[in-house]
Amino acid sequence: MSNARFIPMSIKTIGISDGGVAIAERLYTHRFSGVDFVVAHQDRAVLAGCGVSTQIHLAGEKTVSRVAEELRRALAGADTVFVLADENDDTGITPLIGDIAQDMRVLTTGIVTWPSLKFAGAWPPAEERGLSFLRQGVDTLLVVPDDSGIPGLLNALGA
Repeated sequence: MSNARFIPMSIKTIGISDGGVAIAERLYTHRFSGVDFVVAHQDRAVLAGCGVSTQIHLAGEKTVSRVAEELRRALAGADTVFVLADENDDTGITPLIGDIAQDMRVLTTGIVTWPSLKFAGAWPPAEERGLSFLRQGVDTLLVVPDDSGIPGLLNALGA
C-alpha cells in the first residue's frame, strides 16, 4: 500500500488571440475537471462568441498595468498555468502573462502554434522576437507546427 496522497492542483489555461482562444474554447467544451479557462482577445465579438466565462478584453485604451491587474486576478490561486497562443499573436500580452505567472511563482507552460517547422529560420523577425520574449517568461515552451500539430494536440488531450 502506498503512502502517496493526492494533492489537488489549481490549473489555469489562458488562450490569447485567435489561435489561443480557439484552442481554449475547444478544450473548455470538454469540461476538463479541475481546469479553469481564461481567454483574452482584442475583439469583443470574438469574446462574445466564446463560452469561456473569464474573459479579458485587450482594448487599445487599457493601460498595460490595468491589463496586468486583470491577468493577476484571473490567474490568482493557480499552481500551474498553460498559455495558449499562435504565431500571429499581435497583442504583445503573452510575455506579460509569463512574467506575471513567474512573479506568482506558478509553473508556466507556453504552447504556441507556429508555421511549419520546415521553414525554421525563415520566419519574420517580429515573430522570432515574440517567441524569444515568450521563452523568457515560461518554464517550458512547446512549439507545435500548424501543419500537423493542433489536431494531434487536441486529440492527445481528448478534445
